Amino acid sequence: MKNTKSDTPKTKTSTKAKTKETKKTKDTGDIKTAPKKINSISIKEKRLSSVGSKINFQDKLSKVKARSRVSFLKKHMIVMVSGVIGIAIVIVVGIGIAIYGFKSESKLVYRISRIINYPVVTIDSKIFPWFSTKSAGYDQYLYYLESTRQGEKTVREKQGNTNEISEEDYLTLKTEILDNLGDRLILDAEAKKRGIEISDEEVQTRYTQLVESSGGEEKASEFIRDYYGWSVAEWQENILRKGLLEEKLAEALSNDQELADQARVKAEEVLAKVEAGEDFAQLAQEYSEDGSAQNGGDLGVIEKGATVQSFEDAAFALDKGETSGIVETEFGFHIIKVMDKSDDGKIRVSHILIKRVDFDSWMEQARIDYDLKFMINFDHSTDSSDNPESNEAQASEATE
Repeated sequence: MKNTKSDTPKTKTSTKAKTKETKKTKDTGDIKTAPKKINSISIKEKRLSSVGSKINFQDKLSKVKARSRVSFLKKHMIVMVSGVIGIAIVIVVGIGIAIYGFKSESKLVYRISRIINYPVVTIDSKIFPWFSTKSAGYDQYLYYLESTRQGEKTVREKQGNTNEISEEDYLTLKTEILDNLGDRLILDAEAKKRGIEISDEEVQTRYTQLVESSGGEEKASEFIRDYYGWSVAEWQENILRKGLLEEKLAEALSNDQELADQARVKAEEVLAKVEAGEDFAQLAQEYSEDGSAQNGGDLGVIEKGATVQSFEDAAFALDKGETSGIVETEFGFHIIKVMDKSDDGKIRVSHILIKRVDFDSWMEQARIDYDLKFMINFDHSTDSSDNPESNEAQASEATE
């Protein structure tokens, strides 16, 4: 029993001792094995760091390659765009030289001038005429040139004239086309300023009247095709609409009081010359604005009822050789002189007419006021580069 008792404590002691030893061993083991764990972690970190470095390097390399690719594409694009711009500049300049230097009528020039505006006539262009918003382009010039040439050719053929148009006449024709383009610009600008418009209905009404007077639609279409080379729609737009616009504008100008006052002042100046004893016929030739001017103002023999009332009243109230003051009619301001009187009540009269608005005189002044400029011109004495026969073929080819 004693042995048993004595063993029990020993066992407990031994157990405690083992427990302590185990703890000590664990503690000792922890202390001993810690460096091994740290080394293992360090190796893993190094491996991970190495892998991460490789990944970062690859990312950087990919980014560098991507940037290089983008840079290459940008440079390639810049070269391409520069090349296109360079070619475009060469074309624009080359066609410009062909137009302004040589007045070419080739098919290529016509087609490109329909895309790029090369102005030949401008208005209201105080500084740079080439950039004027109110201009007629070279394509329009070639368009009208071919139409007019077609008309000239048709007239010659119907007259049995097989000769080609002379160089001098061809240059005159070109100059007239430029003048007409300039006048059209002025008419359009003045009409817009005054709020004048031509409706499609007005154009169609006038065309219908012309068709009826010319013998029907077929004959009218044939005439337009033969003499202009245009469709009916083109002719209506280019000829009829312009004519109606000119009529309306002339009417508006005749009702312009400021212009009427200017005309009266001019008439009074002429009357002062008449009253001072200057020759009536010579003054009529110089100042009168109607067809009688070339005859010294002579209107021939008239009777009552042959003229407008205000003119008639003033004329028949005068004695032979007597001159009137200023007589206003719907046509303008007249200065009347009775040259002779007969027993049957008829009189022979002359007059000087100053129109309220002389359209031709107004257009002449408008060309100055609107700063009309021509970018090309044809010097009849020096411009021999254009051969009428070859140009006719070129113009026809250009507007196909």
